[in-house]
Amino acid sequence: MEAGKNIVARCKEDIRSILFSGISLGMESEAFIADGSSVARYANFQGLFLSLDAVFSKARVSSDETLALYVDNSSEAAIILLYLTISGLSFIILRKACDTEPDLPYPEFCSRAIKIAPADTQDASISGLCDRIKITSGRDQDQAAIRGSGQACFTYLKTSGSLGSPKYVKFVSDVFVKNSMLSLGRTGISSKDRVIIPVPIHHMYGLGAGLLPAIMAGASIRLVENANVVSFLEAEREFYPTVAFLTPGLCKMLSGRVCEGNSYRYAVSAGDKISKEMALSLEGRFSKVLSLYGSTEMGVIATSMPEHTDAKGRITLCPLPGVEIKIENEFGGQLAEGTGAIKCRHPYGFAGYTDDSALPIVDSTTDQNGWFVTGDMGTQFSQNEFEVVGRQGHSVNRDGRLVFLAEIEEAMRKIPSLEQVAVVTGNESPRGRALIAFCVVAPDSEATPAELRRACKHELPAFAVPDELVMVSSIPLLSGGKIDRLSLKKILKDNHKE
Repeated sequence: MEAGKNIVARCKEDIRSILFSGISLGMESEAFIADGSSVARYANFQGLFLSLDAVFSKARVSSDETLALYVDNSSEAAIILLYLTISGLSFIILRKACDTEPDLPYPEFCSRAIKIAPADTQDASISGLCDRIKITSGRDQDQAAIRGSGQACFTYLKTSGSLGSPKYVKFVSDVFVKNSMLSLGRTGISSKDRVIIPVPIHHMYGLGAGLLPAIMAGASIRLVENANVVSFLEAEREFYPTVAFLTPGLCKMLSGRVCEGNSYRYAVSAGDKISKEMALSLEGRFSKVLSLYGSTEMGVIATSMPEHTDAKGRITLCPLPGVEIKIENEFGGQLAEGTGAIKCRHPYGFAGYTDDSALPIVDSTTDQNGWFVTGDMGTQFSQNEFEVVGRQGHSVNRDGRLVFLAEIEEAMRKIPSLEQVAVVTGNESPRGRALIAFCVVAPDSEATPAELRRACKHELPAFAVPDELVMVSSIPLLSGGKIDRLSLKKILKDNHKE
């Protein structure tokens, strides 16, 4: 799937040239961005940009400002996001709350917020977008002093907070666009494609791997808000996609479901690793499944390749061109040979973390040579092939052996009576930290905890068998599709209080 030999050359262009080149391709193929209510055609983008110029000029928006853009998975949000990027304005991308909830406060380093008021009708017209844009009054602050007058413009993302308190990831906007361009070189999206994106575009995956590369390719795009299996299938039936960007949770729900009039070339899955068995079960529906590995800070780091399956049938990952990977064992004999902490050096990585006041957060995630510590553990099979085995913080020492929670989950998913499983750590025990598995049984199963424990002993070595099984109706997920382990630990704490 390595496509577009001119990708490296295009990365040398400025971001306006890169994005307008994609818009021109989309105009030729009569492409559009749709969300089920409104449609924005590439042929109308430049007219929309001129109208937005007038809106931002009337609001006296300055190039020194940093704006907060609240987005959902709508064509309107995509247009404004694209406009801000092309216009060279600095902004942070935040999730727009649903109609019944207030939006979260934007950070102090932003002068004001941009919001899109709801349309009066379900069948909204993209032409009425400018009338519904609300730009809040400016804060009384010296934006030039905060950001530095004359500096490069920046794009900020908020981390998901799956491992603790969220913080802001800062990209030079030019670098951010080129990061997306590098992803396009691997996924090979073209102007002939119809790309469905049910993952949030305020996350790096939905934006940097899905939306921006699709626009750069001039592809048609169908955004799906609050995606579940019903809304996805409805959008799929009317759009006939050729490429889909999915979460592991959505992959699970789509497994075994037939796609009428199948036109897929492939689907992409990112987040928690999907098993080889799951990937194979989805191939009948999507033709092939591309596993993507990345982070908010680095964007897409590596993907699986059809030819990169090792002798044991494992789906291995291959870094993107120009991206370097090294795996270092910092745990000694507790780990198998070739296994260790994954570090990455990316030609278009982030510029650093900032706090709410735009002050740099000093940490040890990147060393003086530019190697970023991903926080993941992996096994290297060759210079260009590796496998992710789990989060470094999602591991536990048991009976003198390092056990990864993801490996326990993968083994337990082989139990036929289990629909979903997630493992967290508990209190210290003589064997190490306790292992607690949250289990969702299959709809047609009446398996008891005792039966599941016996099945665990069949699938897992003794030191990796969970100490406690908690039966739940569903596994909480973050908006990006990853397991919300903090919520699981809260459930566990509440259960132990009773």
